[in-house]
Amino acid sequence: MATIPECRKYLKQIVFPVFYDINPSHVRKQNGVYQNAFVLHMENFINDPNKVVRWKRAMVDLADIVGWDVRNKPEFRAIKDIVQEVIKKLGHKFSGFTDDLIGIQPRVEALQSLLKLSSKDDEFRVVGIWGMAGIGKTTLASVLYKSFGKP
Repeated sequence: MATIPECRKYLKQIVFPVFYDINPSHVRKQNGVYQNAFVLHMENFINDPNKVVRWKRAMVDLADIVGWDVRNKPEFRAIKDIVQEVIKKLGHKFSGFTDDLIGIQPRVEALQSLLKLSSKDDEFRVVGIWGMAGIGKTTLASVLYKSFGKP
């Protein structure tokens, strides 16, 4: 936790605090459950109290950053807002170097074949790509889309 504000300060990294089911002012002021937790940690780290002080300072720093208070709100809406802000802040760019993506071309060709994209008719086609996270579904769809000369 303490490393996050340090990375923000010294490495100029962007931080997006999300306060999930906790009041940000409780984090900032370190009262309630936070106060009790820090008292307990001070007892456990009696030989290194600076560690706990560093944690407390990090919590204040993070709570001072404008973030998202996700209490009593539908999660899907909060997630959508967070994702939109991250995209706006960081940019959403797909690499144009599809030749460097090892193994993507056979998958794109298989998808083109399934969709019968080589036919000359102007039919409308829809495909759903389903699978576990991180296997390249979005990349495959993006490469397929770019194969039509779309930006």
